[in-house]
Amino acid sequence: LRPISARINVTEDGRIMWNREFVNLRNFIERLRALPGTAAPESRINIRAVGTSFSALAYVIDEVRKAQLEHVTVEGTATPDPKFGWSWF
Repeated sequence: LRPISARINVTEDGRIMWNREFVNLRNFIERLRALPGTAAPESRINIRAVGTSFSALAYVIDEVRKAQLEHVTVEGTATPDPKFGWSWF
């Protein structure tokens, strides 16, 4: 397995942690953009989202995609918001 260069956690209430440190959205984006220049090419990003909403997890994944980061692992139990009524999960 590739070494982990960043661990991103999405908490149950949708807050983002970077390597066990809470970050605001601006700081999260800044760290993502800086990562390609600081991480080894063979490293990976680990996203963990246990008990959070699917939309919060989708936001994090989309920002990682925009930063053009590769080798991303996602683990979690994200679920859609029940206010939408139906689900294909």
